[in-house]
Amino acid sequence: MKKDKSDNRGKDPSNFTVRMLWAKSAGMCEYPGCQERLFFDKISASRSNFAYVAHIVASSPDGPRGDINRSYELSDKFENLLLLCDKHHTLVDSDTQRYTESVLLQMKDDHERLIDNVCMHKTAPKTQIILLTAPIHGHDIEIQTSELYSALFPNRVLFQESPMCIRIDEIQDETKKDCSCWKLQDSKLKKDFNIKVMALFENHPDVCCDLFALAPIPLLARFGDLLGNKHSVFLHHKQRTSNTWKWQCEGRTVMFSINKHSVNNTNKEIVLVFSLSGTINISSLQEDINGIKDIFEVKASETGVDCLKSQADLDDFIKTYTKVLDAIHGEYPNCTCVHVIAAVPAVAAIEIGRQRMRNVHPKLIMYNAFNGHYINTGLIIGDNNA
Repeated sequence: MKKDKSDNRGKDPSNFTVRMLWAKSAGMCEYPGCQERLFFDKISASRSNFAYVAHIVASSPDGPRGDINRSYELSDKFENLLLLCDKHHTLVDSDTQRYTESVLLQMKDDHERLIDNVCMHKTAPKTQIILLTAPIHGHDIEIQTSELYSALFPNRVLFQESPMCIRIDEIQDETKKDCSCWKLQDSKLKKDFNIKVMALFENHPDVCCDLFALAPIPLLARFGDLLGNKHSVFLHHKQRTSNTWKWQCEGRTVMFSINKHSVNNTNKEIVLVFSLSGTINISSLQEDINGIKDIFEVKASETGVDCLKSQADLDDFIKTYTKVLDAIHGEYPNCTCVHVIAAVPAVAAIEIGRQRMRNVHPKLIMYNAFNGHYINTGLIIGDNNA
């Protein structure tokens, strides 16, 4: 039944409807990326009702997204309600051009579907989120936690709500030849790994890990070396074009080739090059590494920052990488160290350290790019990590 225009607002939602909204939203703000729990104030550590039961179509025709008829018809309906924090309640009602009815309905559906999926997978494995960051070429790196959770659910549930953060903040002078800055960072990384990650593995062997990492390639390879492949660890790749940590595709989208370049048969140094996110100039490497005998190159059919678009691509890279390590070991059984220069995404850098067989393959001397050259960092994958 239509109401007269003089009636200011429609019916208030029933107590049952409000309780259902709390349950379907899990007591969290339904604005995308907001982690606000609406029954707890972090600053005062107080528990109370800090939620706003917000209307998508306003309860009054004169309100945000209001309608002369539908405002009254939908005023008390669950499907027209959102649970929001104070900040986002104000935001969606103050910008109705951006936050239209269809946008808010999609927001509600996305959030409540996610909660339903999590509840349906209560038996899913527990996982600990690990964040690894370090400045890259002098630029500070930060990972937004709001971007991470959609990459886990519904396949895994959180072991602890807060991520385990490993941040390497030592000042890095990439022009130094004495490797002192890299050694400081390496020492900090090993210490944090033992205190945090190893303690997690030892005390909670049934908990897996989801790793999100952005750092210089040598540190990523070292972290992979410390992780090894005996623990259940899920690696996530930051897709730059879509600004997400979710894989873009299901199947393989890229091919990898192995090429061997002979330089000087009288020399003894072996170099392993990875051209994935960029192409390494093979002809210029003799300027930075003395005594090169042979160069093995793993190259992607399409290079670029998003060359890996699926888990299948990463799995194929791992197969190609272990194949080239086996080839080097077979051809040069007395080779103890290989020089590594890598232009690769972060997940591939971690796998370079993680997939090396410690008692079979040669050690890896990691280099870092700087101003068109490659500097020996002094980080050796396969040295004593105790």
